[in-house]
Amino acid sequence: MTLIKTRARGINLADTFAFTGTVSGAGGGLVKVSSHTITATSEFNITSIFSSTYENYRIIASGIGLLSTNGEATFRLIDSGGSNVTTNYTNTSVGYTGSAGGTQSSGGFWRFHVTESQYANSNASQAPMISMDIFNPFNASPTKFAGITHYRNAGNSAWITEALAGHNTNNTSCTGLNFVSDDSQNFGNGSGYTKIAVYGYEV
Repeated sequence: MTLIKTRARGINLADTFAFTGTVSGAGGGLVKVSSHTITATSEFNITSIFSSTYENYRIIASGIGLLSTNGEATFRLIDSGGSNVTTNYTNTSVGYTGSAGGTQSSGGFWRFHVTESQYANSNASQAPMISMDIFNPFNASPTKFAGITHYRNAGNSAWITEALAGHNTNNTSCTGLNFVSDDSQNFGNGSGYTKIAVYGYEV
């Protein structure tokens, strides 16, 4: 058999190409599920954000603090029936305020800040922020989260950077999140800087 050598022409990436078929084995990136702007309220829900479409979710929130000093901003899961999951939460953190310290809490919710209470979220420059991942909330199995937050301490003397993680062992299929203050303080205000975005992704 005679081999005929042909010259490779290459591919002009400036051309337009059509593709039919299926690409498998490629991981997906973050896909935005929803976004929310929060006004002054002591409790609010973000519903229908977890589903079988994605296994894990990233929550990015800015200005997610309370309008009064020493308030505790908390969050918990909402099950597929629309009820708040109020038991079996564990929350661990390591925070830095000039020196490092760690703490753990358990009860009926997760906290956005555990190292110290936060300063009043009265303007955008003091607004706490958090980025966290929630793992496997839709499946009826333990739900875990991990994230990092940055906020002003209640004495207005230091910024705190805090790594957070926790789990809930109710083994409940969940579809949303409930945000609630510990003593009827309000989240956010009318300035529009309290915002939450939800993204879904696979691993």
